[in-house]
Amino acid sequence: MILKNPINSKDHFRGSLLAPVSIVLYGDYECSICAKNLPWINEILKEFENSVVFAFRHFPLTYIHPHSAIAAVAAQAASSYGKFWQMHSLLLKNHSNLSGETILYLGSQLGIDPDKFMLDLEKDEYMNGIINDMMEAEESGVETAPTFFLNGTKLTGIVNYDSLKKDIEHLLRERQVHF
Repeated sequence: MILKNPINSKDHFRGSLLAPVSIVLYGDYECSICAKNLPWINEILKEFENSVVFAFRHFPLTYIHPHSAIAAVAAQAASSYGKFWQMHSLLLKNHSNLSGETILYLGSQLGIDPDKFMLDLEKDEYMNGIINDMMEAEESGVETAPTFFLNGTKLTGIVNYDSLKKDIEHLLRERQVHF
């Protein structure tokens, strides 16, 4: 399957939109596999710093993860404070305990006023962005989280540090980019 909407300025992304390699991850903050991916994704981004752009898009599996939608809203709300990636990391590190109380606590750890954050969590605009991610995911053939796209192509099978590194190196060699 092909990614319907490439990484753009509306995404939460790390790296340059001009990078020769793009990685899109559709994820769920209560997903233990998504949480296990965090350290090695960070390592990939460090290793291929000038060659990769990475975007995280929301795909909360609410039928098995009851707090995944509110966690996604919390990440979106944190972005309005310039703290998306910090909240993203905290949510994944706390994936097994994402109650409303925990989410407010994580926001306060980032210096976000809990009363204001609670109001932010009720804003439709944040949920609308998540629904948009989910609709685009479904159009691209996403059925579960995590789902990775590399340069617009859906990766199948188990994706881990070694497999993704190998795929990135292959793409960079094809494009004759030094890494």
